[in-house]
Amino acid sequence: MPAEAYRSACDPMTDNLTQQFVARLQVLADGRLAGAEIQQAKRCLLDYIGAALAGAAIIRPQAEKLLAHGYETKGGSTVIGFGARAGLETATLVNGLSSHVAEMDDGVRFGMIHPGSPIFSCLLPAAERYSVQASDLIKGIVIGYDAALRLASAIQPSHYQRGYHPTATCGTIGAAMGLGAMLGFDPQEMGSTFAAACVSASGSLKVVDDGSELKPYNAGRAAVVGLLSAQMARAGFGAPPDALSGEAGFLAMMCDGYDVERLIEPSSAGFWIHQVYVKPYAACRHAHPSIEACLRLRERIDLNTDQISGIRVTTYKGLVGRHDHRTFTNVASARMSIPYGVAVALVYGRAGIGEFTDETISNPTVRALALKVEVVSDDAFTAWVPEKRAARVEITLKDGTVYEDLVEYPKGEPENPMTDRELEDKFFALSEYGGHGPESSRMIVETVWNLPDNLEQFFSQLRHC
Repeated sequence: MPAEAYRSACDPMTDNLTQQFVARLQVLADGRLAGAEIQQAKRCLLDYIGAALAGAAIIRPQAEKLLAHGYETKGGSTVIGFGARAGLETATLVNGLSSHVAEMDDGVRFGMIHPGSPIFSCLLPAAERYSVQASDLIKGIVIGYDAALRLASAIQPSHYQRGYHPTATCGTIGAAMGLGAMLGFDPQEMGSTFAAACVSASGSLKVVDDGSELKPYNAGRAAVVGLLSAQMARAGFGAPPDALSGEAGFLAMMCDGYDVERLIEPSSAGFWIHQVYVKPYAACRHAHPSIEACLRLRERIDLNTDQISGIRVTTYKGLVGRHDHRTFTNVASARMSIPYGVAVALVYGRAGIGEFTDETISNPTVRALALKVEVVSDDAFTAWVPEKRAARVEITLKDGTVYEDLVEYPKGEPENPMTDRELEDKFFALSEYGGHGPESSRMIVETVWNLPDNLEQFFSQLRHC
């Protein structure tokens, strides 16, 4: 970034940075969305629903305990994948858990964030509760993504390096601002919503430690706190005038420095929602370049995994010690592991949701191959971040032959996008994994692409999918 654009998080501010940030979002909210933004919002919506339907099957026993005291037979909001309604906060939380647990939700490499899970999990239950029209839902989606992605991208990489989980922190703010935009908040209410979200946003990367199943909790909690932030503003509670700045402001608490241009200036690429990647593999995005390299190598060469003596993954700084574990205590652990992703790609030739199960992580061939994977960081790869998050995979055979492949933009990035048809195929696979038939799944797809302004039919289909 230009040197003049980078500021220390502790620098005194002469202007109210919060007002500038909120004003930028207000300008976007007051404008008319083009067809490209509307279509991208629908793509993100379809991707979110698929992730939630699959995730509901994964966490059903735990989620049903959460829902035990939250069901509502009349009114309430849809809990995706459970055929039920629940109170607003309960539906928001459970949808947040379901949509993030399978590691199939969208993300943005510049902010190291998964925006869809907290934003949609906050907006959809409220849209149903308050009979919001589709045009307002779309506006809330686009503004929510812009808020979360501007902020997350402006405060990286130090935010992540400090141990914060951007999906939890900036996802909270995106959810809150998206909800305010969807509900037609005035500028003062938007400012109060933003402040409430800033002072309550939190979430640690300890959730990805080996064996932890709390990563989706950060997404679900972000959605709930976003909801509560908007409710506090609507109720009329006063807020600090500049929640971003000062010694106890969001920026000083969350990062070493920030890019002011990304934070408050118009983006040359348009709305930030266009920077989203879509996941083809059911693993942490940090594992995708190496997974894809292995899949490409597997297609090019006749490879017997018994012939492999070692696998070296060269990638960027920050993954060693967090995503390089070669043993897995459960499926959640495997989703965070580059060695597991490499092994399963080479053994099965796939790395979809069906390759992240108790059965596959117990496969002795997969486990043995993962032990042969070494992950190393390289300064040249680190220098590419965030413009590229790449990996080079080198497979050494027992006879000394070495095969390698480099992936700079894994499938799903804006530079290597999934088509609408590929996105539909992903949705059908996730819906099937969640136990839902092709007919109901096809109805959801058609409804999302042709979203009617009255969303009653859409939510009815979600409940019966």
